[in-house]
Amino acid sequence: MRFPLITNELFNKTRNLDESFADIFDSTRGRSLGAPPAAFICLQEVLHVQLVEFLSSLNNIDAVGKDADRPDGLLWAHIGVPREDGHRKGEYSPIIYPLSIFELLYFENIWLSPTSHKPNKGWDAGSERILIMGVFEYRSTSQRMIACCTHLDNAGSKSRKESIAIHLDAIERAHVRFAQLRGQPESTRRWHNLHGFRTREAQRGTR
Repeated sequence: MRFPLITNELFNKTRNLDESFADIFDSTRGRSLGAPPAAFICLQEVLHVQLVEFLSSLNNIDAVGKDADRPDGLLWAHIGVPREDGHRKGEYSPIIYPLSIFELLYFENIWLSPTSHKPNKGWDAGSERILIMGVFEYRSTSQRMIACCTHLDNAGSKSRKESIAIHLDAIERAHVRFAQLRGQPESTRRWHNLHGFRTREAQRGTR
């Protein structure tokens, strides 16, 4: 099964949505109010204030935090924390998903380092790096799938290499056959190595 996907990168120097991103954003809102919305929106280098603004606009929430047009609840939610402290400091790589289409079963924030359960830099990385992974169930069919959003390090080749193993371990640990992986690889060769999990996963049954 194939799902539509939107990816984009927000540079933190802009602090606000620029015109090129607004075109994607406006079309997403249009679909969310009528035809089925995009399955996942995966973003990179997003600050907390940007994420709040983006989600508020997707959900038609006004300046005082009230849902002006959707009294029955929110349309969109997200998973993922900022990479520097796991709270509000640093950049997010969030996965934003439509609540009417997917049920979130569980998710993980995985730092790309030997101690992946807490914020820190891995190996020769220049910055903290993170993998956001969620397991979702498609409401209409009960089919399960994995959605991942990641950002490999641009400075450390060892960090990129070791991070591949973390990605593969996380995907295999979920025991779900179908997966989507999006993000910023910083290395085309390393990114291609991630496709190795497909052969192994294809031999498994679907949950």
